[in-house]
Amino acid sequence: MNLRISENSFRFRITPEDLDALLRGHDVDQRVCIGTHCFSYRISPVSPERHMTLEMAVAGFCLFVPRATLEELRDLGRSKEGVSITQGDVDISLQLDIKTQMRKAA
Repeated sequence: MNLRISENSFRFRITPEDLDALLRGHDVDQRVCIGTHCFSYRISPVSPERHMTLEMAVAGFCLFVPRATLEELRDLGRSKEGVSITQGDVDISLQLDIKTQMRKAA
């Protein structure tokens, strides 16, 4: 999984293995440490009543994604667009890494 942050935009890109883990109900997270300080970002599957939302944590970000959205992403297949929302003035997208899929198919 990787996270790209730009002005008013967050893009989470996950591997097919990450998507499988999320669909099984497991969190996917990454941590980057510089010296004694760490920054983390996580994707957590949530109940169907919740919408996809991004929340700030003490040392990073957490993207909460309902199962239906994860299934929608899975069903898109090799779509570069993925699924996205606008939260306030910020665009947030969740994409499946199609380059990883293409390398595995070769």
